Amino acid sequence: MKIKNLLFLITAALLTFSACTPDEYKLSTPNISSDELIEGLSYTITHDSVNQNIVYLESLVDAEYTPLWSHPLGRSQSKKVTLNIPFEGTYDVIFGVITRGGIIYGDTVHFTIDKFCADFVQGEMWDALTGGNGKSKTWIPDNGNYNMKQGFYSCFDPSATYVDMIADDGKNNWYADGKTWWEPSNDDVGITEDDLKSFMTFSLMGKAGLEVHRFNGGVETVTNGIFNMDAENHIINAIDVDFVHGAWADGKAVDFRTGFQILVINENQLMIANYRDEALSGEGRCIYCWNFVSKDYADNYKPEEIFDFKLEEKYADSNKKNWQEYISGITDWTLSSESPFDWFTLKGERINSYASPNAYPANMTPITNTDKIAMRTSFANGTFTFFDLNDNRISDSIFITEDGYIKFGKSLPTILIGGDFVNFNLDENNRLRVLEYELTSEGLVSDMWVGIKQYDNQSDAYQYLAYHFVTGYVDPGYTAQMSFFNSATWANPIDYQQLILDEGEITLTYNGTSADVAFDGWYIDILKIKASHPNATMEITKIELDGTEKTFDGTLLDYEATDDKNPNTLRVYICNPWGYKVDDPATTETDESAFLNPTEWQFSTSISVTIDLKYND
Repeated sequence: MKIKNLLFLITAALLTFSACTPDEYKLSTPNISSDELIEGLSYTITHDSVNQNIVYLESLVDAEYTPLWSHPLGRSQSKKVTLNIPFEGTYDVIFGVITRGGIIYGDTVHFTIDKFCADFVQGEMWDALTGGNGKSKTWIPDNGNYNMKQGFYSCFDPSATYVDMIADDGKNNWYADGKTWWEPSNDDVGITEDDLKSFMTFSLMGKAGLEVHRFNGGVETVTNGIFNMDAENHIINAIDVDFVHGAWADGKAVDFRTGFQILVINENQLMIANYRDEALSGEGRCIYCWNFVSKDYADNYKPEEIFDFKLEEKYADSNKKNWQEYISGITDWTLSSESPFDWFTLKGERINSYASPNAYPANMTPITNTDKIAMRTSFANGTFTFFDLNDNRISDSIFITEDGYIKFGKSLPTILIGGDFVNFNLDENNRLRVLEYELTSEGLVSDMWVGIKQYDNQSDAYQYLAYHFVTGYVDPGYTAQMSFFNSATWANPIDYQQLILDEGEITLTYNGTSADVAFDGWYIDILKIKASHPNATMEITKIELDGTEKTFDGTLLDYEATDDKNPNTLRVYICNPWGYKVDDPATTETDESAFLNPTEWQFSTSISVTIDLKYND
């Protein structure tokens, strides 16, 4: 059940090094030789007295030696091994031990089975795999279009076994309950056309035969071997041939023939799995699961009309069937920081169960600030405002369609939200499909999954990439910034910032002294506000020095100023050393000293500016 040839090497290496002193550079001489590993002396091979198809292997060497067996059903390290051999024939056994000097094997010996034992190839699993005694059955990779799995490959936690496998009622999408790491499309993981053209045939015609057809560059290679299956423990091994698998995984597992788990097997579906090896792959241990469908099933499969399931039917037996009414009541929603994305089947069923950022596979870990992606919607008025990671805003029309989509008046930016390939974006028609939502005890929407279809190389939809929004969003507002600068050095000794949550009167206060500033220029910015409020204006209504209000002539302020590098910023200059707004050039300096001479604005403890901000939408 384990990848034993690697364990053999590791164990041997440990024993080898433990036998050396720091001054020794060669293995110690073993105290047993290969000449001694003889049947009858070091081990025995005996047939059961009642059923000659049952063969017992037993080591006779001292307990200090770990026995190593290579036999028709795989490899073992136990002192005693029982083999149930169904087919007549001559079979090989190699016996070895781990010594202080390393691994030593004896010569290959043989035993013979004279007759067929049908008892060992009977049962539901044998029938499902091979079609039954005297028959054969061919299995092809699941390309994601057979209403089974999403594709040929799935990734599970290394502790997952067949007892963890579940499927939704009446469905074929089996997955490891709470232990599913990744259910990628074939394109996502690098499954090739050659991989999907490959197939394997299991037969029970005179032997447990396995014929594998692999393709490389469209060229077919056929390899023949045998297999053995331990139905009770859901283990299957191949001999002299590899099971069909994705070529991208080559070199990342010890082999692709021993120690495979049978996670799911029935008449039409087969899921077998081996383990990613840490040393070979450079990554942690996980389960490589390879998903197959029977060729007979694939040849006769007729695709269902599953591409546009109806929400009213999905929720027909609950009070959520009036989905449009519930969804249209949402005004504020934010991308979840716990489980921001997942995948759904084309029937609207969630595939994975990621509950926290740590639950995602390493290559798709969510970014840390997904909750900055948000929307404020008014379906009654048909408008929305979208907020990206940098608080840039997009506003336009929005409405809900009868067939379950939220339709946006314009496209939204593509934003990386997980690993290096999971992006948030709308579909080609500027839509998000409503897939699922939950209600609070008060009958209000608490969270909602929306998504876009994903397509394979044949332009066939096979699943949804889904985004998880939670309700109760609070507008982060805009940043108001008060900047002082010196035009001689173009230094900005002070950039004081404050968050603005809404339009209206706002006071900005900098606590400090004029000595901190040494300015001859002074302006106020409302950063990026014009992106969502292009007609916004602000008026300075009050200025205080050290808590005392300063009188000023507001008509002299430069309200037409712009920030060339940030055109969506709203700006007003209070002191402008290179172009003051002066009605009469002959006006004396005294009349304009409040604006022309920054020394008039000296302060000892604080300076504050009150502005009146209006969106003017």
